[in-house]
Amino acid sequence: MTNLKHWTSWFKKKTPGKKLSPKTGKTEAGYTYIMSDLHGCFDELNAMLAKIGFSDQDKLILAGDYIDRGSQNYEMLCWMEQVPQNILLLRGNHEEEFLCYLELLLAVQEKRQLVIDESSSKDLEHLYQETKNLIEQHNRQTEQIRVFDHYGTLEELITEQCISMADLRRWAVRMEAMPYFCRFSLPERECVVVHAGYLEQFPTAGLTGKYTCVEDFYLRAREDAYLTGGIENGMIVAGHTPTLSKDYMMYNGGLVYQHYDPQKNCLYYDIDCGCSYRTVRANARLACLCAETGAIYYL
Repeated sequence: MTNLKHWTSWFKKKTPGKKLSPKTGKTEAGYTYIMSDLHGCFDELNAMLAKIGFSDQDKLILAGDYIDRGSQNYEMLCWMEQVPQNILLLRGNHEEEFLCYLELLLAVQEKRQLVIDESSSKDLEHLYQETKNLIEQHNRQTEQIRVFDHYGTLEELITEQCISMADLRRWAVRMEAMPYFCRFSLPERECVVVHAGYLEQFPTAGLTGKYTCVEDFYLRAREDAYLTGGIENGMIVAGHTPTLSKDYMMYNGGLVYQHYDPQKNCLYYDIDCGCSYRTVRANARLACLCAETGAIYYL
C-alpha cells in the first residue's frame, strides 16, 4: 500500500506542462482540469481557462454550484447552455435548489390558477412575488421554515435581466441532465469528481439519519466525505465546503485542502477555495486541479 509520501513523489515526477508529440510539438491527448463552486464568477472562470491554456485537446470537469453569491449568474447560466463537448458539468446543491425553486413556482401557479405567458418577464415577476408572499406567510404561521430564493438569484435575474419562465425551464432542463459524479481512470488509481462527497455503499454505518439518500451525500456531505467516503486506491476531488471556513476540518486558509486515508489508500481534495468571497476575503481564490499531474493553479 502506498503512503502519502510515495503518492506525492509520484505527482512530482509528472511535469505540469502539456504532453507534446516529438514530431509536431503539439498536444497529443491533453489534460483533465477540475474546478468547483464558481458561484456566478464567470470572469474568473474565463481567466482561469486562459491561465491554464485550456484547449480543445483538454477536458474540463466542473463539480457543481455555478450560481448564487456571485454577480454573473446570468452569464454563467447562458454559458452552461452552450458548453463544448470537452466540458462536463456536474450537479451541485445550488442547482438542486434552483430546480426546487422552479418546482415551487409552478406549484403556486397551479394553486393560484394563474395563466402565465411563458415568454413574459412581467408574468414571471408576478408569479415570483406571489410565491414569495406565500412562503413568507407560511413561515410566519409555522415553525417549519421554508426557504425560497435564499440568495436572491431569481429576483436578480427577473428584475435585472428580464428573464421569463421559458428561460427558467430551459436552464432547468440543462441542470436536470447534469450527473452527480464522474469517474475515470488515472495511471495508478481511479478518480471520482463529485460536488461534496462520494461513497460506494449507502446507507453506511455512522450515517444513519444524516442523509436521505446517496444523492444527498453527493451534494451536501462535509467532513463525512473525508472520514467515511472514498474508494479503495482512489482519488476523490470535490468542493462544496470553502477551505476558508474554520468551522470544518477542510480549513486551509483558502488553499486546496488534501487528505489521505491510508486504509483505503485514497487521496481527497477539496478544491473550493471560496472564489465568490473574493470581494470580502483577501485569501479567497478560484482553484483548478490537473488530475494527471497534480498541479494546482490559483487565481
